Amino acid sequence: QEQQANEQSSSIKRVSNRRYTPDPAPVVSGDRLYVFTGHDLDTATYFRMPDWQVFSTTDMEHWTDHGIVLTTAHFKWAKQGDNAWASQAIERNGKWYWYVAAEDTTKHLHGIGVAVADRPEGPWADALGKPLIPGDWGFIDPTVFIDDDGQAWLFWGNNGCWYAKLNEDMISIDKSFANNGICDMRAMLDDEAQFGPKCMKMDYQLHRRVMKTGFEEAPTPTSWNMLQVVCPNTGHTRQQRAFTDLGTTKAASPTSLQAPSPSTEAPSTSRANPTSSITTASALEAMVSVAPPPSASSSDRRTVVFRK
Repeated sequence: QEQQANEQSSSIKRVSNRRYTPDPAPVVSGDRLYVFTGHDLDTATYFRMPDWQVFSTTDMEHWTDHGIVLTTAHFKWAKQGDNAWASQAIERNGKWYWYVAAEDTTKHLHGIGVAVADRPEGPWADALGKPLIPGDWGFIDPTVFIDDDGQAWLFWGNNGCWYAKLNEDMISIDKSFANNGICDMRAMLDDEAQFGPKCMKMDYQLHRRVMKTGFEEAPTPTSWNMLQVVCPNTGHTRQQRAFTDLGTTKAASPTSLQAPSPSTEAPSTSRANPTSSITTASALEAMVSVAPPPSASSSDRRTVVFRK
């Protein structure tokens, strides 16, 4: 075990030694990997996050620090100098779109903004001059993906999960979808079969502890090997990988998402503790550990995990 731990430690590459860079969001473009991160100030006693940063690499060994390329000042509707929380970027039709969690000053709650640029290094600009998703309880930590059929989806949420169908322009949502454009998945999060037994957890909207399942934050979705894989962040239960066959159902039917049965769940050989909770960083590993692609052998696989 000690030898294994030393080998694992030696394989970890520190992207930045200078800053606290939480919530890494990796995106591959061509032969370069970009990692979009937040920035927590060294002097913070809680979260003090005024901006977002970008790093990139072509070999996972040597990293380019592109610096602070997006700040709360880009979003005039947002609280300035703080609450620049988790984000995710994506490339489409020659443009880059960066979805961020920032405090909506009209609601005094986090909402989802979107910035646009020609390249990850910027310059970036607020695409709308207002939140794409106005502030509400739990509206943080967005992620985005484009399905095999070209449809883009935006997921977000803490102590809840919501998602929206993005229009082709990537800066507006289809208001005819679900409830005025937003699908609320909180009802299914009470399912103990999927997210583990309920326990007492803090509800910051109610300002008290209540019984909840292990679901913590919105999932990291992807379309892979004809499966729609959704990796939720869970707080006290075994990692769950909810998935549905794209041949029969689409993301527009969230109630069809089910946790895999023991017979279909691939064993995880990369974690020493099978009961550890899933995180944003380990979600990447979970997504590729469901099953190997038909054309790849185990020796061909390489998993890269960005630690939060």
